[in-house]
Amino acid sequence: AVELANKLTAAFDSATGMPYGSLNLRDGVNPRETPVTCTACVGTYYVEFAALSRLTGKNTVSFFM
Repeated sequence: AVELANKLTAAFDSATGMPYGSLNLRDGVNPRETPVTCTACVGTYYVEFAALSRLTGKNTVSFFM
């Protein structure tokens, strides 16, 4: 789970800090990817990463703040 979370952090490397809509886990974000994203999804990611932080003892949430 931690390895997957580390790969997903690339999606949050955007001008707004909100994740891109799609991410290739091997290659990262496509340079042509649209910055448009669902704000409800962003909230869900924060909740999931907070739970992962609690369960693993690693501060995965700090990647996004």
